[in-house]
Amino acid sequence: MNIKLRIINKELESLRAILHFLLNFKKPTDKMVVSCSQQLDEVIVKYQKVKATSKKVA
Repeated sequence: MNIKLRIINKELESLRAILHFLLNFKKPTDKMVVSCSQQLDEVIVKYQKVKATSKKVA
């Protein structure tokens, strides 16, 4: 796994942990939960793009 993917993966892990924490105290429709979920979605897309690009290069 290249360094970019490792960094993005750490970001994913952090956002997942935050989302799980928030869901322990807030409803899934809470603005903070939705915002965190949207950030996680964006990082997942970024991870997939970097991974696809790195496969083409390799």
